[in-house]
Amino acid sequence: MCWLASDTGEADTAAAAFTAEDHTAYGEAAPSLGADVLAAAAFAEVPRGSAEGFDCAALLPVAGELAAASEDPDVDELAKLIALASDLGA
Repeated sequence: MCWLASDTGEADTAAAAFTAEDHTAYGEAAPSLGADVLAAAAFAEVPRGSAEGFDCAALLPVAGELAAASEDPDVDELAKLIALASDLGA
């Protein structure tokens, strides 16, 4: 993740391992939070080559669940993008 410090305005980063099994940690959360975690912490890492232990195929079930639970077209689009990336072998 990257962010700007609110007090200094300087950019900072942090990294952590994420696996598809970890999705249960936010299983009871709002679909929008799940989509944010999926997009930022997981799907974004696959094209960068820094995803450890998962690929887009592993993210598909989570993406499908989130899209079904959400009425947000952005979540639907995210699920479609993950499916497309999976079809392309990411």
